[in-house]
Amino acid sequence: MNQEKESVFIQLKYCGINTIKFFRKEVVNVSTYAIIDLETTGNSSGRGDKIIEIGIVVMESDKVTEEFSTFIYPEAEIPPFISNLTGITDDHVMDAPLFSEIVPDLKRLLRQDYVIAHNIDFDLTFINDALAQLGEDQISAKVIDTVELSRVLMPKASGHKLSELSESLELSHDQPHRAISDARVTAELWKVLQAKMKSLPEKTLLYLLKLSAAFKSDVTLILEDLLTARRYEGSGPADDKYELWEGVPVLKLSSQEKDYRGKRLAPAWEEWLQFLFEEPEGLDSIIKSYRSRKEQKKMAESIHQSLHEKESAFIEAGAGIGKSMAYVTAAVHTAVEKKEPVLISTHTNTLQSQLAQKELPLLSKISPVPFTFATLKGSEHYLSLAHFRYELEYGTLHNYDDVLTKAMLLVWVLETETGDIEEIQMPSNGYKFWRKVSADQKGKEIALSMGNYSYYHKAYEKAAYADIIVTTHALFCYDLLKEEEFIPSCRYAIIDEAHHLNSVAAKYFGSRLYYPSVQQLFSQWKEIFEPSYYQNVTMNKEKKQELLKYCTVHIDNAKSEWAELSSYFSSYAVKNRPAVSSDTGKVIFDFYNLGSGKFLRIISDMCERLLKELNQLIRGTETLMNELLMQLQTHENPDLVILITRLDYQIGYYKELTEEIDSIFLKNTENPVWAEFELKHPQGTLTLESESHMHTHVLSERLHTKKDSIIFTSATLAARGSFQFVKKQLGMESVEKEEIIPSPYDYEHQMKVVVPTDIPSIKKKGNGFLYAISEMIFSLALKTNGRMLVLFTSYSMLKNVYYLLREFQESSRYQLIAQGITSGSRDRLKKDFQALDSSILLGTNTFWEGVDIPGEDLSCLVMVRLPFDPPAHPGQQKEEMLWSREGENPFMDLTLPKAVIRFKQGVGRLIRSENDRGLLVILDKRILEANYGRYFIEALPVTRVHEVESRELLEKFDDYLPAPGTEPAEGEGHHE
Repeated sequence: MNQEKESVFIQLKYCGINTIKFFRKEVVNVSTYAIIDLETTGNSSGRGDKIIEIGIVVMESDKVTEEFSTFIYPEAEIPPFISNLTGITDDHVMDAPLFSEIVPDLKRLLRQDYVIAHNIDFDLTFINDALAQLGEDQISAKVIDTVELSRVLMPKASGHKLSELSESLELSHDQPHRAISDARVTAELWKVLQAKMKSLPEKTLLYLLKLSAAFKSDVTLILEDLLTARRYEGSGPADDKYELWEGVPVLKLSSQEKDYRGKRLAPAWEEWLQFLFEEPEGLDSIIKSYRSRKEQKKMAESIHQSLHEKESAFIEAGAGIGKSMAYVTAAVHTAVEKKEPVLISTHTNTLQSQLAQKELPLLSKISPVPFTFATLKGSEHYLSLAHFRYELEYGTLHNYDDVLTKAMLLVWVLETETGDIEEIQMPSNGYKFWRKVSADQKGKEIALSMGNYSYYHKAYEKAAYADIIVTTHALFCYDLLKEEEFIPSCRYAIIDEAHHLNSVAAKYFGSRLYYPSVQQLFSQWKEIFEPSYYQNVTMNKEKKQELLKYCTVHIDNAKSEWAELSSYFSSYAVKNRPAVSSDTGKVIFDFYNLGSGKFLRIISDMCERLLKELNQLIRGTETLMNELLMQLQTHENPDLVILITRLDYQIGYYKELTEEIDSIFLKNTENPVWAEFELKHPQGTLTLESESHMHTHVLSERLHTKKDSIIFTSATLAARGSFQFVKKQLGMESVEKEEIIPSPYDYEHQMKVVVPTDIPSIKKKGNGFLYAISEMIFSLALKTNGRMLVLFTSYSMLKNVYYLLREFQESSRYQLIAQGITSGSRDRLKKDFQALDSSILLGTNTFWEGVDIPGEDLSCLVMVRLPFDPPAHPGQQKEEMLWSREGENPFMDLTLPKAVIRFKQGVGRLIRSENDRGLLVILDKRILEANYGRYFIEALPVTRVHEVESRELLEKFDDYLPAPGTEPAEGEGHHE
C-alpha cells in the first residue's frame, strides 16, 4: 500500500459505514505481497557468505500472480554441509547468473506492499548487503516476519521452524531447504496466519494493536483494517467460545469436575490384567502393532500387589518393558479399588506430559470403568490472569522479548484450558516477564476474585477429585518437606525415575546464588516502585513519594553491594583458584578451605553491609504495603490488591535472599560452600552454593509417615546387582521388596560393545588423549556417516574435542552439534541432530539420560570416559566423609554405584526399540584395567566386550556394527 493510500485510510477509517465498505473493496483487498526465501553458503553475509538460490512468490490478496526462482553463482565453493542440507552443489550454480544480473528482476518483484519471509532479518540482510556491494539502493518495503507472527498467533505450536509448521499444518513442502519450495510454503503459512488474525476477538486485536509498533512485522495497518471491518461489518468469531475476564478475552472453561469415587466397582485384578494385556479389545485395540510383553505384565502385577498390601518396593524395569503403562494400569485399578487417589511422580516435565497426554488417555479409552486423572505443578508454572490483566493495562515494556511474550500470552489465553506455561515456547528472556504474571505471586490475594479463571486453583481442584495425580519430583519433595499442603493427600505413590529423588530433595536444604540472576531480580524488583504504578493510589502525595524514593534508594544500594561483593569474591577466586573444574567446565573454588582469614573477614564485612541494605528495603516495602492495606479497607480496588500481592511476594524474596546470603557466607557450619565460574567471565558467571546432607533423614521420615505404600522405579536403580545405594540415599533401607525385571530386547544381536586398547591414558602428559579420541570419533563418523552421539563427563574436554574435530580436512561433511557451543536446549539439539543426515552430537551431563533417538538416526554411541563425579568437588568430598563416618566405604558404596547407574543410563541411549541396531565404543581403558572396571562390564546388557586396536576396529568396522533392523513399530521405543 503506497503513502497516498495510507493517508486515505487514516482520513477515512472512522467515517461512515458506506465509505469504509467502499474503502475495503477498492483499496484494502488489493494488498500485494512478495514472499521470499534464500539459500546461502552460510549464516552470515557479514562473514562473506553468499546467496546461492532465490525463490519469490508474488501474491495479490490471497492469489499467487507470479513466481520467480533462480540459482545464483556465489563466486565461491559451496560447503559440503550446505550441499548435504539443500541438495545444491557447485555444478548447479556453475552456469547460474551473478547476483548483479538478477537485480532488476529482484527489485521489480519486491516492489510490493509487503515483503514476507520466514525470518525476515536473515533474508533482507543478505539481499541488502549484496545490493550495497553493488552500490544499489536497499530494499525498504514494509515487512512481515512469519516466524514472529507464528509465535504470536500459534503459541502452542511444538516448533516454529518452517518444516515444523508445515508438518503440523499439513502444508505441502516437497523440497525443504530449496528456495522456491520454502517460499511457496511460507505463502501458504501467511494465509493461515491471516485467517488466524481474522478469528481473534476484537479486544484481543486491540491489545495486539497497542503492541504492534514494537513488532518486527509491519502489521499495524492490517490490525487496524481488521478492527474497522469488525466494527462496521460485525464480522468476528462466535461469542460462545470466549468470554471476557476483567476485559481480557479468554477461553471459556468448564467449572464442574467429575467425582467418581465411591460410585464404581473395580473389576477383579486378574480380569483387568487379562483384558488389558491379552484381549483384542485391550491395549491391542489402541496401540498400533502392540505386542504383549510378559515383563510388562509382571511389573504391573508386582506393583499392584505392593499397593494392595500397603508395602513399598524398589523395582528396576529394563528398557523396552513399557514401564509407564505397567505402573499406570496398576495405579488406576488401585485407585478405583481402594477409592483413594494414587500419586505418580516423575523427574521431568516431559515424562509428566507424556503420561497425561499418552498413557492415561489411551487407558481411559478402553477402561471398563471410568477414571479421572490430573497433572499438578508448582504455582510458578501457571498464569495469573489478574496479574496479566494488570500488566496489559499498566505495565511498561522494556524490550522486544517482553512485547513478544505479552502478545503470545494474549492469543494463548484464547486456547489454553490449563494456563500451564509448558504449553508454549517463550522467547529466551520471556521468563522475566513471566515472573510478573505467574500465579506464584499469591501471598496476599485479598478480595481478588478469580472465579473460574485461577488456573492454579483449578488445577488443584481437578487434582482433588482425580483418581491419578501426576506431578514432578520437585513439587512432590516440596509438598513432603514443607508444612503447607501443595498436593491433595495421597497415601499411595509411584516414584518414576526414582534415582533422581535424592538430588531433587537436596535442593530444598541447600542455598544457591547466581550473580546475573540476583542482579536481574534487583532490577525487576525496582520496577514496582515506579510512580506510574501508584497514580490511582489515594495516599498522601509527599508520603507516597518519600516511601517510593526510600525503597528505590535501598534497592539500588543493595544491588551495588551485591556487585561489589561478587567482584571481590571472583577476583580473589581467580588468583587463588585450584585445578578443579565441574562437569560444565567451570572453575570450582572451595570457600572455606581456600579462603584466607583476611579474605573471609572482608567477605563477612561486605555481607553485613548488603544485609543491612536488604533489611532496610524490607522495612520500607512493608511500610508501603501496610499503607496500601489501609487504603484497601476503605477503597475496594482490584489494582490495589495486585500491588499488595506483588509487594508481599517481593518481601518474601528479600527475606529468602537474606537467608541464602547468611547460609553461604556467615553461618559457620559443616556444610560445604563453593563457587563456580568461567575463567573468561568470572563475575558474570559466578554461582555460589552451599549444600546440606540433612535432607535424607527428613525425607525418610516424611515418606514413612505420609505414605502407606511407595513404589520406587526406574530403568536404572540397581548397581552391582543391589539396591543398597539408592535405598541409603533415600533413607529407605527398611524396604524389603526388590525386583529387577530385565529388558525384552535381544541385546546380543542388537548391540556390540568395543573398547579400543590403544587409546592412551588421560593421565599421560600432553594432549595425546585428546588427539587420539578426536581422531577416533572422526574416523568412526566416516564409517557411520555421522549419526553418532558422543558422551563426555567434562565440558572442557567436549569443547576441546569440538574444535579439534573442526580442524579435520573433511569435517565440513558433517554438522557438529555440541552442547554449550551450539545454541539451543537439549531437546532442540536432539531435534536438529535427527533432522540432519550427517551430524555428530556431542553432549555432557543431561545427555546421559532421557534422550530418545530411535531408529537409524543413531547408529553409534561413544563414551569418552566412565561417568565418575569430580573427586575434588566440595559436595562430593563432604558426602564421602559422611558415608565414611557411618562405616561405609566411600568409593565402593557411594562413588562407584553412582557412576555405574550413570553408565547404565548412558548405555540406554543406544537401543530404543526392538528393531534398533548400534555400536557402543568406550574410550576409557579403565573399564578393562582398573579393579572396579568389572562392575561396569557387569552392568552392560551384553556378555561380550570386544577388545581391539583402533586400526582393526576401523578396518573391520562392518563386522562390529550389527546388521540394520526394520523401522520401529508404532508404540515401540519410549519405554524406559
